Amino acid sequence: MSNTPHARICSLLKKGEFSIQDPVDEKALGLPEEQELLMKLSRFTDIVIDAHEKHEPYFITRYITDLGF
Repeated sequence: MSNTPHARICSLLKKGEFSIQDPVDEKALGLPEEQELLMKLSRFTDIVIDAHEKHEPYFITRYITDLGF
């Protein structure tokens, strides 16, 4: 597995001078659909933790599938 995507994301975070831990600004985007997608994306960490704690890896698959709709 390549580390290139991880390195690129870290570089973007550093150059952008923000942290992945920063709160989500739901007003950063104008359209309701954009705001909804931003809120869904912000739940990723919670989904992964929940899947781990409940031993239900399909939570992640369901989450990713739901992003497409």
